[in-house]
Amino acid sequence: MIRINLAKTGKKSSPGSFQADDTGGVGDIQRQGAMRLLMILLIPCALYAYEFITIPDLQSQLSSKNKLLNALKEKNAAAQSAVDEIKKYNEERNRLQLQVTTLDQLRADRQTEVKILDNIQKEIPEKVWLSKLDMADAKISLTGFATADIELTSFMETLGRSVFLREVNLVRSTEQPSDKGLLKRFEISCAIDRARPSAGVNR
Repeated sequence: MIRINLAKTGKKSSPGSFQADDTGGVGDIQRQGAMRLLMILLIPCALYAYEFITIPDLQSQLSSKNKLLNALKEKNAAAQSAVDEIKKYNEERNRLQLQVTTLDQLRADRQTEVKILDNIQKEIPEKVWLSKLDMADAKISLTGFATADIELTSFMETLGRSVFLREVNLVRSTEQPSDKGLLKRFEISCAIDRARPSAGVNR
């Protein structure tokens, strides 16, 4: 609360007395009080004028900063979305690449197996024939008959020269009588050499 003393004097007048300069003294005091009141009122007026001029500018700056912040948030969200899309793309690409590599390997294995069978068919001696052929887990098991040991030996040498086979071993060989005479029943095991090019041929 603001208190203003508009009229204050050290002179006292007795009742009924009158002094000639009282009117002028009261007027001066009133003018001084009015000036003081005006000065006090100027402070909130100046503050109000400052706020009236400054606040809109501050609000404009705040609005601009908010727009910039929102734009940066949207940009970051878009960038994060792009990163997620790139990650998904890479994962999908790697998955497809793995499938392609697996299929290429299977195709190469099949081509190798076909060439092995084709070479066996072409190179098997006339007096040797197969009754069973098993191919699994990069291994081949051959079971058949030969009319003589020399024919079986020739067949094993042919298998040993193949670029696709290694570790050619005679598992067992027994004599078995037949209407054609005494035959050699044999079982041969081989390992498929996957490191060899599928386009190779027998040497």
